[in-house]
Amino acid sequence: MSEVKTPPKPPSRSRGSLVLAAMVVLAALVALTWKASEAPSPDGAAVKEAIGQDGAGQEGSGQEGASREGVGNDGQEAASSDKASQAPSAARYGPQTENAPFHIALVSGDAFYGSDVLAGVAEIIERYGAAENGGLIRHMSIGREFLEDPEAMTEAVVGFADQAKTKVLVISEGVGGTTAAVALLRQRRPHMVILVGESHESISELASKADLVVMADFVARGYLIPWSARKLGAKTIVQVSFPRHMAVEALERQLSVMRAASADLGLALVEVEGPDPVRGATRADIHDFYDRNVPTWLDLYGPGTVFFSTNNAHAAAIIESVVKYGGYFVEAQDSSPLVGYPEAFGLNLAALAGDWPRLIGE
Repeated sequence: MSEVKTPPKPPSRSRGSLVLAAMVVLAALVALTWKASEAPSPDGAAVKEAIGQDGAGQEGSGQEGASREGVGNDGQEAASSDKASQAPSAARYGPQTENAPFHIALVSGDAFYGSDVLAGVAEIIERYGAAENGGLIRHMSIGREFLEDPEAMTEAVVGFADQAKTKVLVISEGVGGTTAAVALLRQRRPHMVILVGESHESISELASKADLVVMADFVARGYLIPWSARKLGAKTIVQVSFPRHMAVEALERQLSVMRAASADLGLALVEVEGPDPVRGATRADIHDFYDRNVPTWLDLYGPGTVFFSTNNAHAAAIIESVVKYGGYFVEAQDSSPLVGYPEAFGLNLAALAGDWPRLIGE
């Protein structure tokens, strides 16, 4: 059996909020400056002046197209660099001041996708201002119906972003239809800066069209989850998913790594198909699924069983079942203190919004 290697410590902030904030800060830093030096637009100078740069946007971008090569550390480094102080602020582009010289189109999920993303959107709009009030941000939310209709996603994104004053497009979650939308916008608006988070489609194909694709490190998590299970003393992992998720390239890779890591660490990996909320499964259906099956799984595989699902909507039901029947819960697919725990334990964390040390403590 191989040595159990300690994985890097994950960030304390929620993935949905952190990735979204990082992409918008990055967009504010580099808006048009990557493209303006190659093919200046009529308001390119105004954008540079607004961001407070004199050609500094070229720093760190490298050769033409280099911004499309990295999808991990590159985005994190850009978002956390010293240039953050140059980002436009809500104070400058608020309702009482001048109009922003350009707009950032932000496409995010609605409440169905989770509270983290909505919290991130609210913080970003507060920081950089809404376009209708003279700020930078134009926001559009997409509902669960877009997960079933890629053509509608493509049409909605193109219609929303293809505006003269919109110079940057940020899509928080690249569901089906995103790649087609980006390809079409590239034809119509070749100098638009396009950033996408969490692709549900081919990562390499989307990355060849967008300027940057930011993903959670699903490959590393494919090892982290079995490693954590082993540290807890577990013998078996029951992974619950469904065909729609297993068609996502990143999640398929994660499962491949989980299979290899589980075998290497001496764990049994049991793959189970569960209810899909996009296919009509309700919260009650999901809770009933675990309430019926967890006792059976514990009888089959023993008390040293970890339960994991690729869908965040399953987290609360898993936590409640573990508390009620036994077994282990490592974490949700999105490693956030806001995923599963508040619902499972009846916690009202509204007063702690944004205070991540206290949220984790609760």
